Amino acid sequence: MAGMSTNAVAQQELRKAGVRNLPRPGLEAPPIRVGSATLQLQLDAGALYDTNVYATSVNAEDDISFRLKPTAELALSRPTMDLSANLWGDVLEHTQITNESNAQYGGRLDLAVRPGDAHKLTGGAHFNHLTQSRADPEARAPTFVSPRRFNDYGGQLGYAYQGANLGVAVSGNYRRVSFRDATESDQDHRALQGTGRVSWLPHGGTALFVEGFYVHRDFDLATDFNGIDRNATTYGVNVGVSRDLTGVITGSVGAGFFRFDPSDPTLEGYSGFGFNGLITWTPQARTSVTASLFRGDVATVRSGATGRIDTRLSLHVDQEVRHNFLVGATLSWVRNEYRGSSDQKRNTLGAALSAEYLLGPRLSLFSEATFARRTADQPTDEFDRAQIQAGLRLRF
Repeated sequence: MAGMSTNAVAQQELRKAGVRNLPRPGLEAPPIRVGSATLQLQLDAGALYDTNVYATSVNAEDDISFRLKPTAELALSRPTMDLSANLWGDVLEHTQITNESNAQYGGRLDLAVRPGDAHKLTGGAHFNHLTQSRADPEARAPTFVSPRRFNDYGGQLGYAYQGANLGVAVSGNYRRVSFRDATESDQDHRALQGTGRVSWLPHGGTALFVEGFYVHRDFDLATDFNGIDRNATTYGVNVGVSRDLTGVITGSVGAGFFRFDPSDPTLEGYSGFGFNGLITWTPQARTSVTASLFRGDVATVRSGATGRIDTRLSLHVDQEVRHNFLVGATLSWVRNEYRGSSDQKRNTLGAALSAEYLLGPRLSLFSEATFARRTADQPTDEFDRAQIQAGLRLRF
């Protein structure tokens, strides 16, 4: 996925600076001290109602499930170093459609070292055990078996230099995806990604940049189940503008082209227009509006497809209504375009509303409602799905 690492880093930085993480005296659970580090623990416990568990076009089946989501975050900060670790879990237990019950978990470790004012070294690693969503365009497990489970792990290294007007940043990522079921082994692959950016800061915290990226995907099987070699290389260039994390408008957005070169001689290469960005507007201290956008090549093993391009757009608003009452709203649109003999398109429109009411420093009530509608060239790929959940959030 072109530009994925840059977008992910920006998302992490903006999330830490969001409305939900503003100081709230009297409503903040004191962190646990672990030597010089701080530890924060959280547990979400609630119930979820799903109108279309299997995300099917006909004969939708609904169910109620119970959900537990524990998280632990460890942070250590020094004048020249920041270290953070995160562990999470997500246990979903259905009351009737028990084959959809699942447990997901994972964690990541991030390190940033600043040997000088202008230099920054970063490194990180992650491991996630995940369940493939029934709404995933690549999902193909029949409804009478449990959804497919897979491991997603890897690491990244980066270096950035920021002078008075000139900035240079390079990063390298390794990612491994491995399904546990042999019937999905043609999706198992590893990806190597490199990104380089040169930026010019003329004034006021706004920079212009040129960024090049390279992604190589190497699948475990020589060919997928349809006899296609899915190994491929994607590369390209984006130009854009970025804004540091101290102004009313922050983030980064760039656009350019990408080139997809498959290893299989029977597949044709493809050049296309791409973009990638994450921008947050904070008109006032208690309001933030975040726009996320992406268009680029992604992996596929779909029968008859020579490639796949995704376009993803979303707009999210966070608002502190009162000191102890937070609400959020999201609108999103995703387009999956398959190239080849199965030249098909899928469009998914999504909406979400969330609320959290803080009863005290350690306890709050939360709720969320989401809706998704997917239209497609093939009617069997379409679905409508709504989910409503509510519960308690404990902080330690």
